[in-house]
Amino acid sequence: MSGPDFLGSRKIFRTLTMSESSGKSSRRIFLFILLFIIIYVLMTLWAGYDNILKAFSSVPLYTFAVGISLASLNYVFRYIRWVLLLKTGDISISNGKNMLIFLSGFSLTMTPGKVGEAVKSVLLAREGIAIEKTLGIVIYERLSDLAAVTLLALSGFIFYRKGFSVIAAAISIVGILLFILSSELIRNWFLDLLRKVKVPPVILEKISGLIVHTQKYLTLKTHIRTLPWAVAGWAAEGIAFFVIVRILGIPLGVFEGIFVFSVSTLAGVLFPGGLGGMEGMMLFLLRSRADAGLLVISIFILRICTLWWATLCGIVALFFLKLIGKKQKIIEN
Repeated sequence: MSGPDFLGSRKIFRTLTMSESSGKSSRRIFLFILLFIIIYVLMTLWAGYDNILKAFSSVPLYTFAVGISLASLNYVFRYIRWVLLLKTGDISISNGKNMLIFLSGFSLTMTPGKVGEAVKSVLLAREGIAIEKTLGIVIYERLSDLAAVTLLALSGFIFYRKGFSVIAAAISIVGILLFILSSELIRNWFLDLLRKVKVPPVILEKISGLIVHTQKYLTLKTHIRTLPWAVAGWAAEGIAFFVIVRILGIPLGVFEGIFVFSVSTLAGVLFPGGLGGMEGMMLFLLRSRADAGLLVISIFILRICTLWWATLCGIVALFFLKLIGKKQKIIEN
């Protein structure tokens, strides 16, 4: 079954899943890995090679298991939010396929602001669900994640008085986006502007539908039902960071760990996968708390357990969706 094509969504899907332009997709992944390596080579040079080796040799293997488990708990909480949002939009899909579609969004975690998770809407369009109906959910998810991490950072700022500029910027962005997305006046002005620049009526209708569907989720009831799950999910990753640094012997309390993780996540929002911004903020906040080698290794382990574990889960989910799609084609033929 196939849904309507939204602004060339099927072409986008083929590109994202490497069934088309696989060379370009491979290059993007290669460049992201290269960026990761460059950043951590620079951090190693800063901390000192010997200090890095000494710190890494003291890491027990179970550290990775604990970190991955807590990161996976984040995915569970956010999946519950995803299901609630689908129910709000009267969208129904089998649980197994729904979970794979949700996880597939993590395959593009490396995109700035995680905008690559829009691939979920394209995958749902292949199930016959109009993409403008579900893209509003993905937009709400990103806004909800930003709000959740901002709340965690703000609660920590009350006690630790650090990262004010980053938190203030995040609060401003959340407020502005909520105002723009929920304002009828701005919606009408934007649509009038598109008419003036001669945007084709078919595309204009789809954009209008997307805005309307997005506004459907911007209600107090939806916030109350879904935001706690986002807060719990990101707090789980904050706890993962706390556990990792404590295993390495860095003196940090659980609430301070969540605070440092949250502020650093906000600092990396506009970077691909948060690379550079998150690492820089963590080193800045904890520079006087431990040896440089321990700090670099703790951040490295966190990235393996969150960023790269999420990417792996997403790629595996996409692989299984592809297998299911091939099996359905064989049955239909």
